[in-house]
Amino acid sequence: VINLKTIKWYKGIDLNCNKKLTKGTQGKQSCTEIPPKYFLKYIHMTTKERPAFMREINIDNTVTLDVRAGLASGIDPFQKIMDTLSTLPQDGFLLIINTFEPVPLINVLKRKGFESFTEELQKDLIHTYFRKSEALTGLSKGEEAQNTNATHQLNGGSCSSHLGRLGGAKEFANMLESFIGKTKTIDVRHLEMPMPMVSILLELETLPKDHALLVQHKKIPQMLLPELKEKNFSWLILEEGEGDVKLLIFR
Repeated sequence: VINLKTIKWYKGIDLNCNKKLTKGTQGKQSCTEIPPKYFLKYIHMTTKERPAFMREINIDNTVTLDVRAGLASGIDPFQKIMDTLSTLPQDGFLLIINTFEPVPLINVLKRKGFESFTEELQKDLIHTYFRKSEALTGLSKGEEAQNTNATHQLNGGSCSSHLGRLGGAKEFANMLESFIGKTKTIDVRHLEMPMPMVSILLELETLPKDHALLVQHKKIPQMLLPELKEKNFSWLILEEGEGDVKLLIFR
């Protein structure tokens, strides 16, 4: 493990003050605080050997998606990634090229049975590889359909329970009204990835049980929803227009 004291900054993060800097602000004081445990999670630098499953990778069985330009333009690559994975052969690999380690995506795909490996080739050039675990390649079509349906419900599809779903304006207003005086509002629309998700999770850590967090977002945060489920939160989503999404999170 590289000693963080030997370098001053990494991936746009000031290692001396545990802060993430926005573009063009390296060295300035105006940056977003990241508590130590999230700081370490998102900037860890390790020298890793490739796992055994990476020995099978070759140019013929690998599909590459470079998501850097899309993210810089505010385009969420999640759906494109999922569509690509759905057509990936059983022995195929997906290579994601990014400027940071996509920890939320890794967590989501791990629950879906994908192995992963991440390596940093140079500053702001991160390669993350995904392959379906051999233990799951023998699933029947029925089992895969069941898993896909469960994931669709989790990620904002139609769902009869109140764990999490899209709602209409009236339903959202009624639910929000039920938390009058017990709602905290945050706006993450201006933040670069992965800070929207980090900011939301930080707020939820101190959210009282009978309170709600109202998040103003520019998109449905697909990679956040499995994290909310794991932490036993419910949520209601309202899409008011392009780039205007409201998310009410509560227990």
